[in-house]
Amino acid sequence: MILFESKIQSPLGMLAIICDSQNVIGLFFRKSELEDWLSVNKNLHGAGLQWDSENSLNKKVAQQLTSYFEGKIKEFSVPVRLIGTAYQVRVWKALQKIPFGITWSYQQLAGEAGNPRAMRAAGSANGRNPLPIIIPCHRVIRKNGDIGGYSSGLPIKRWLLQHEGISL
Repeated sequence: MILFESKIQSPLGMLAIICDSQNVIGLFFRKSELEDWLSVNKNLHGAGLQWDSENSLNKKVAQQLTSYFEGKIKEFSVPVRLIGTAYQVRVWKALQKIPFGITWSYQQLAGEAGNPRAMRAAGSANGRNPLPIIIPCHRVIRKNGDIGGYSSGLPIKRWLLQHEGISL
């Protein structure tokens, strides 16, 4: 399998965009996040993983991310491939339903994923989202209004929420 990688400078630092030939499959703030994701998803190595520079999809993702950061778009229209467990994929699909500028609690997310009492499991799946920003895991906060966690760091989550007009 060939994966295409490109990088863009964002207001939040460097972002690595990972695509296969047809879908965006990863967006990472740090090299360690990409390495962790690759180690968990060893099935990508099946026929031997090869890397190449960006393709046209990487460029489209970069353009949409830039537009998002500039406040020109609120949704992404790039094809995604979700690589994870069945439950993680359910949670990530639920995340895609959260509108720009709106937050959900972990309980709401768990309910949308099929089990409102599985808040910790939903939070764990949320934290393993390989497509932050595109799949808006930053829009999930604690029921009491506290910001909660974010795998790429709370300053990034705060920035994203404020960028979307959510007061903390």
